[in-house]
Amino acid sequence: MCLGNASLSRRSLSTYSGWVSYPPIRLDSVIQDIAKLMYFLTGASTERQAVLAYNKINQGMQELGETAISKTIITPIKQQEPGHFAFYHMSAAAMIQDKVLKPWQLFLIRVRRERSYHLVGTNRMKRYQADLGEVMTDLGLHDDLEGYAREVGRVENRLLWAHKQGMDFPPYILKALKESVDLYRERHHRGLKFA
Repeated sequence: MCLGNASLSRRSLSTYSGWVSYPPIRLDSVIQDIAKLMYFLTGASTERQAVLAYNKINQGMQELGETAISKTIITPIKQQEPGHFAFYHMSAAAMIQDKVLKPWQLFLIRVRRERSYHLVGTNRMKRYQADLGEVMTDLGLHDDLEGYAREVGRVENRLLWAHKQGMDFPPYILKALKESVDLYRERHHRGLKFA
C-alpha cells in the first residue's frame, strides 16, 4: 500500500492475496474536501457571530448618542461582514449542491462539527469562553440564546442537518453559547475579573 502520494493504487491493492482490485482513491482530495467544507462552515458561523455583534454594538452606540463612533468606526466594519458571510455561505452551499462530498463524508463532517465546534475567538479555553459570555451578556444576547443559536447556525443547519426535521439549529451551537454564558456567570458570581 503506497501512501507516499496519498493515493491507493489498483496495483498495490491487487498484490495482496484475496484483495479485490479497486480504482485509485485520492485520499488527499477526499480529506481536502472534508476540510474545505468544515472551513466554510466555520467561516459562516464566525462571520454570522460578527454580523450580529456589530449590529448590537452599533445599536448601543447610537442609543448612547455616540453617533461619530458609530458612523466612522462601527458602520464601516459592520458593512464588510455580510460579504464575508456570503462568501462562506455560498462556498459551502456550492459544495453541497454540486454533490462534491459523499454521504459518508457528510456524516464525518457532522460528527466532527459536534465534537469540535466552538465559538469565535474562544479556542475552547475557559477564560476566553467566559469573556465571550460576558460580551454576549453585555450585548443582551444571553436573553435569547436559542434565537442567537438559530442565527449563528442557520447555514450549518440547512446544509448538514436538514434531514433532522424540526431542528432549528445544531444543538452543539446552543451548548457552546450556554457554556460561555455560564462560565461568565460563575466568574462574576465568584467576584473574579478573569477565569
